[in-house]
Amino acid sequence: MRKVIIGASCKKAVKADFKRSRIATLRQTFSLAQYKAVLKDCPTFCRSRIVLAVLLMAVFLLLPIQSFAVTKVFEREYTYQASEADSKLTCRVIALEQVKRLLLEELGTHLQSISEVNDGVLTKDEIVTLTAGVVRTDIVSEHWDGKVYRLKARIKANPDHVIKAINRLRQDHQKSKDLAESQARAKKYLKEIEQLKQELTNAKGAALKRKQIEYGQAVKSLSAEDWFERGLSFDDSQQYEEAIQAYTKALDINPRYADAYNNRGLAWADKGDHDRAIDDYNSALEIKPRDVYAYTNRGFAWCKKGDHDRAIADLNIALEINPRYADAYYNRGITWDEKGAFDSAIADYTKAIDLNPRHAKAGGAWYMKGHPWQALSDVRKALSLNPENKEYRKFVDFLEAEIKGKK
Repeated sequence: MRKVIIGASCKKAVKADFKRSRIATLRQTFSLAQYKAVLKDCPTFCRSRIVLAVLLMAVFLLLPIQSFAVTKVFEREYTYQASEADSKLTCRVIALEQVKRLLLEELGTHLQSISEVNDGVLTKDEIVTLTAGVVRTDIVSEHWDGKVYRLKARIKANPDHVIKAINRLRQDHQKSKDLAESQARAKKYLKEIEQLKQELTNAKGAALKRKQIEYGQAVKSLSAEDWFERGLSFDDSQQYEEAIQAYTKALDINPRYADAYNNRGLAWADKGDHDRAIDDYNSALEIKPRDVYAYTNRGFAWCKKGDHDRAIADLNIALEINPRYADAYYNRGITWDEKGAFDSAIADYTKAIDLNPRHAKAGGAWYMKGHPWQALSDVRKALSLNPENKEYRKFVDFLEAEIKGKK
């Protein structure tokens, strides 16, 4: 399978060069001397027209250049033949999932064709999977006559924004794993629905009722996955209230959906409500007692509430479950840092960096220990992985000035 590299673009430099060349062209074409000469030889009645034409050209050439990548719209229609067990609602759930897959495939093909070489390699299937967590499929129109359900759906996406979102999601191992698992379950439910639909045609009596119940449950499970993926996409765009509502919809359908509790907890935490976040992490752990993500997230929530001992206890459990989970080391490092235990913080930060270099921003602990060179090395690693991060850039500048001042 052909691979594609997704990364940050160099469009800013291109736009700057293009703008400079346009200004240079303007200056070369319309020097003051040439302009006066043209007007001098021109009859009075047409001078105003020449002035207007020159001004219009100048305005056009000097207008800010718009982004090369504009929002693209992908639309598809889908027709679903209902079974006797279907209602308009079940038809909508099934048809929406099917058309969403077609639209994501189309968007994935487009992204693969325009993506630029930079920092990572992804297959088209991986692009499609990750894109499901950063865009939403919206229903444009629907028609139901009791037997046939017709649906038109749309995805609107700015390719540049989607590529950046995909890169963010790739770095979040928890959410990218949740998304891949959700898509795998949705695919399984679609197959189950198709199988049950065929079995319903010949079922009778008690068997028919049982199959109808199974069919309804499979459709509900499919709907829960769709709401979960919507929650992820709202999360990515920092629409935390909408994300909470989407995860809540998923939980209304499937109250045993541990990942939905966990991710809703993260959304509450992003809103600064760590008490509600902890409640959701507790619910996730009741369903999945060895959920490393829930322990890690709850540990961080306790840390934010200032209960460092509880935080370390949760993070210790997370690392017992998965000794190679970088985020747990990083969160425990933050907790040690806030307790003033800088040696322990550095040990955890170092482990987090070894497992996942994106945690190099933890260099602040080295600075607090009086080792600015080591801090600068770590933060430079973080900046190389996130070149657009202003926080890292400022910290690097600060550390470089600090070191220079000590010489």
